[in-house]
Amino acid sequence: MKAINIIFFLSLPLFTMAQAASGKGLSIGYYGDFFSHPGLKITYEVPLAYRLKTKDKPDQTIQRHKLKLLESSFIWYQHQGNHIGLILLPEYTMRRTNENGSKRDFSFGLGYHRSFLNAKTYVLEDGGTFSLKKWAGQNTLFASFTYGLGKDYRWTQQKPWAWDVSFGLNARTPYNSSVIMGLHANVGLTYFFNL
Repeated sequence: MKAINIIFFLSLPLFTMAQAASGKGLSIGYYGDFFSHPGLKITYEVPLAYRLKTKDKPDQTIQRHKLKLLESSFIWYQHQGNHIGLILLPEYTMRRTNENGSKRDFSFGLGYHRSFLNAKTYVLEDGGTFSLKKWAGQNTLFASFTYGLGKDYRWTQQKPWAWDVSFGLNARTPYNSSVIMGLHANVGLTYFFNL
């Protein structure tokens, strides 16, 4: 039952597709701990709220697009010689895009991390014998804070593409009855299904 609840919670952005505004997007890109744990991140984003903010100046009017998004991410990475990590991560994102297309994102996510050890693991049985344990690893809670910069071509060239580079801080718990902190980087390309 716990697994069903986790999957339902992490899939909420997919269930909101029909109710959301236009501008749903799918992104794919590099994800890792600053190039030492290479991986892949696939994200589906759904806009929750949109606001156009205008500011009048004597010689021009400046426009900023403000978006609040719900994102659902699947992340795979490899820590060479140690483990393979899978992360299911729903994120809440606040995005500000200037009229020239430059954008800034701030995201917070709380999800599920599963590691699989990259070596054979044995378990000592009651009779004193050892048996091979399949899929040995650890389940942890995964929290993520991310700040990103990029360019959105919908506002300047009416093209359904954007790119971004982001950096952040993450934490996993329980990790050997403690908390482990880490840094992450992401370089991605987003395709928007409708303008």
